[in-house]
Amino acid sequence: MFMLFSFTALACGPSRETEESRALGRAIEALIAAPNDQKPAALTAVERAPCSAEAAKETQRVCVEAFRPLVRALAMKDEIRAAMRAPGADAEALRARVDEADALVKESATKHDLCLTKKAAMQQKLGRE
Repeated sequence: MFMLFSFTALACGPSRETEESRALGRAIEALIAAPNDQKPAALTAVERAPCSAEAAKETQRVCVEAFRPLVRALAMKDEIRAAMRAPGADAEALRARVDEADALVKESATKHDLCLTKKAAMQQKLGRE
């Protein structure tokens, strides 16, 4: 009887999909909270998070699509700042790059809510922490 109870208790732990969704949720939260200079590494963590359940895969895809433009824009702005310090910098070309980076930031912002919605739905379906 004790052996049966022990086996049942072990079998009742969270599933792999639940553990993965929890880990993905934590990675997404870390990405959101990360300072700008740490967002590239945080995005990589979200991209590399194992996801076997369809809800987790979809959440991962949507959140990566939401934050990739932001990470790209941050890198562009760093490049722009460096180029501005260079002698003979082409102000018009730099302005165009700033506009492109700003457009990426706006694109990213429009997708953040969908990322959070997918994350909440995934956690509701696959288990919360």
